[in-house]
Amino acid sequence: MRKEIKLKEDHIEIIGGEKIIMEKITYKEFRKIHPYKSKWLTFFAPGEGYFRFEKEGTLNARIRQISSLWNRDMQFREDRFIRGFSGLALYIYNQILTWPEKKQKEIPFSQWKRAIDRALNGGMTEFERHKIEKTNIETTFRNEGRKTISYWKGKTENLLYIWLSYVIKGDITLQRCAAEDCERIFIPSRKDNIWCSESCSNIASQREYRMRAKNKK
Repeated sequence: MRKEIKLKEDHIEIIGGEKIIMEKITYKEFRKIHPYKSKWLTFFAPGEGYFRFEKEGTLNARIRQISSLWNRDMQFREDRFIRGFSGLALYIYNQILTWPEKKQKEIPFSQWKRAIDRALNGGMTEFERHKIEKTNIETTFRNEGRKTISYWKGKTENLLYIWLSYVIKGDITLQRCAAEDCERIFIPSRKDNIWCSESCSNIASQREYRMRAKNKK
């Protein structure tokens, strides 16, 4: 049964000015959905979980949704930053992949996306490295029980470049999907994991099966 999800104010409530009917799903379901071929689009809301909605929203609505994140203030526990923020970073990158190249260049995330592409290809410009090194975020401390917990707070833009610095240092292992028609990036759960989703894995298995059957003839 589908229902409208009301997200908190610090998350995304309206996509491009349009209310979208979304359905909450598990991470396993989230992984199965292919961004190009499925009738669904996937959505990750920090602290809320994973959602999906049909491609009823216009491309411009989805572009406005992503663009609105750039200057949004966000906060994460420092010791859980990699785990908590990675889902959002991957969602933004993989969502942008589904857009025409011209549209990709029009959004503020385009420079960050190019930096990731170059990092995956083994090289980054000095400007990009300087941008990462000079990125500052606010650190606050809270007493929670007997522990003092540190939190990072900043614009999404700054947090994305902090996250990218972990990728460069090797604290986050990023990988591009091995499927021929998919360029999504993901964090592999195992060393032998080369597919971003079960969908891509199944497609690759089917192709391999057809090739073997063809060679036997």
